[in-house]
Amino acid sequence: MTLREFYLERQRAEEPVFSARLKSASSRSSSLTSRTKRSPSAEQLVWTLTSELRACLDVVTRNQARMELGPRPRLFAEMLEMFEQWSNQLTDRVSKMDEESWKPDRAVLLRRQGRIGNSPWASFLWFITV
Repeated sequence: MTLREFYLERQRAEEPVFSARLKSASSRSSSLTSRTKRSPSAEQLVWTLTSELRACLDVVTRNQARMELGPRPRLFAEMLEMFEQWSNQLTDRVSKMDEESWKPDRAVLLRRQGRIGNSPWASFLWFITV
């Protein structure tokens, strides 16, 4: 099994479980708000994770990503839908890559808060999605 195949196996196994957990959080209103001022709400956490998935998809499709959260959708259900959509798109794109394209040390351009850096793209995907 190649590293790419293992990544896909883990992504396919973990996404449905993670999505189910996020959906169950949306059904419990008490979990949507932070218990302390320093802790993020469930909505903030889901939007962060969803935005990170978008960044991973950009890395795979454009070889670069902007690591800033965009405007958050008003409805929690919209965030969940985006999470599932982008997760599925990422898995689909990686599954269509050949092994030559999956060079783990290939650098990608990452932008965050006005700063630009490089990161090995496969490490970035592993860090964010699995």
